[in-house]
Amino acid sequence: MWKDKHVQLVDTAGIRRGVKRERSNEIEDLAVLDAMRAMKFADVAVLVLDAQARYIQRQELAIADAVVREGRALVVAANKMDLIVDAGYTKEDFANAVQEQIEKRFPMLRKTPVIAMSSLYGKNVHKLMPVVFEARDRWSRVVSTGMLNRWLEEVLDEHSPPSQQGRPTKIKYILQTKGRPPTFLLFLQCT
Repeated sequence: MWKDKHVQLVDTAGIRRGVKRERSNEIEDLAVLDAMRAMKFADVAVLVLDAQARYIQRQELAIADAVVREGRALVVAANKMDLIVDAGYTKEDFANAVQEQIEKRFPMLRKTPVIAMSSLYGKNVHKLMPVVFEARDRWSRVVSTGMLNRWLEEVLDEHSPPSQQGRPTKIKYILQTKGRPPTFLLFLQCT
């Protein structure tokens, strides 16, 4: 329980890059499979980064990709911030750099929350659970068709849709077919 809300936390083994793992390490392979299986049942995946690297690693981007493919909300927890903040590098600098990397690779993860923390000293650890619940709520949100169509109208006023084989395309309306992950359906007419 966390603030009268039922929570089930699953701590998976770290997933190391294939080149760092032993070729015949069945235990580590099973731990990776277990981590991927846990993601299938999660509402929110918290990707824990080692902030000492100062940017998100390729393996961590691959895990973020798996989170997207599974249709889960993502929160990034940057641990060990206490080791780099003293070097004139702020937690905001790190959070912005990680968000930029994620958005560049996964535009649908725009504004993914990044919590800069230190588990060793307990700094900002208390901020993680509220952000996880906000991410779950945002990912589960269903937007009314009317609101989506008003938004679409504003977008179409600024940007016309692409033409299809030289013929103009008219976007008629948009609707949300489901949440988690938010999925939308556009109805259009090619003239």
